[in-house]
Amino acid sequence: MTKAVRDEQWTLPTENTIKVNSDTVLFEASNHFSYSFNVSDHMGEVLVENSKYSFGTVDPANAEAIGVREVLRWIKREQYGDVVVESDYLVVVQAIRSSGILLPYFGRLIEECKSLLSELSSRNEVIKFVKWSSKKVSRFSAGILVA
Repeated sequence: MTKAVRDEQWTLPTENTIKVNSDTVLFEASNHFSYSFNVSDHMGEVLVENSKYSFGTVDPANAEAIGVREVLRWIKREQYGDVVVESDYLVVVQAIRSSGILLPYFGRLIEECKSLLSELSSRNEVIKFVKWSSKKVSRFSAGILVA
């Protein structure tokens, strides 16, 4: 069952669950953006870090939706069991929960996320909003973020 939850701070996932934290960074001056994610186990150990740069200009909501979509594609490909996906972009989390009609490009990205979640529905996936904080256990490769 897919659930959407809002939290205020990062916490360790429960045992036998992984947590995937997603984030994006826009580089307007060089006309590109990056989406990154890391995967942590219940001990807080980082199991996987991944980052990708893409060229083009996108707004923050689209960039974050692309990042979440890529996280969901990765989860599907790697066939993990129970997963918590966290994003610091509330608009994307709310859009995934919504049944409303969204703007064309953003809406298509969100529909892809929803479709991927439905394909993963045999597992327990949770989509959460979590504020970034200095105590959050997150590290992204390529030096993009170390918190």
